[in-house]
Amino acid sequence: MAQRTQLFITAETDPTAFGGPRRHRIGRHHHWRHGPNMVICAAQVVEHLEAVTAGHYYRPTSEVAEGVAAVYGVNRATAEASGVSLYDDVSTAAATECDNNNGTFLVNLTPEGYTFGFLIGPSENGDLTTVTGVDGLMEAFGACWSPMPYDMEPQEREWAVTVSQAVETLRAAETAGHLMDQDTAERVTAVEVPRVKTETVWDTIPRVMPDAAPAVGTRVQVIPA
Repeated sequence: MAQRTQLFITAETDPTAFGGPRRHRIGRHHHWRHGPNMVICAAQVVEHLEAVTAGHYYRPTSEVAEGVAAVYGVNRATAEASGVSLYDDVSTAAATECDNNNGTFLVNLTPEGYTFGFLIGPSENGDLTTVTGVDGLMEAFGACWSPMPYDMEPQEREWAVTVSQAVETLRAAETAGHLMDQDTAERVTAVEVPRVKTETVWDTIPRVMPDAAPAVGTRVQVIPA
């Protein structure tokens, strides 16, 4: 069976700055992005967010969330890209509604910083609801990607080093307090949250780019031949 996972990101703004609680939500489908490749791309996101949130002008905006999706979308170790187009967008779906058998990577952005976590898919006896860290993900896959084994060929060893370093990056971030709690995970995976205004790209495109509205089915202009 093909490996199918998703990425969900929410950027929660300061409610005092925008007249009430608001969030931007991104969901992207990733075909073949599973197991150690999820770990590598998740570590890329953590490294990216460490730099972003350290900046004086950091705010949890939709642009920052889209940046996270872009960083996760390209595996620097393999050059494989997925989930980088609107064709793969699942922002208006709950995590359990998606075509998914291997798991989900979650990211939540707030004015205070970021948290992340993983959901386990049914192929690994998960239910796509309970959040866990990288060790929980490895346990679900019945594998340990760190520390790396030494008795392998050079090419395999290079890959093992890459995965092992990614695992250690995620562990360090979890130790630093960036592991997502269950309540946050349930908010990120939910399409709507009570008393919070949720926007997705399908809301913002017609508003800021009216000429692109046909792409989201809101306006069709017929031009005679």
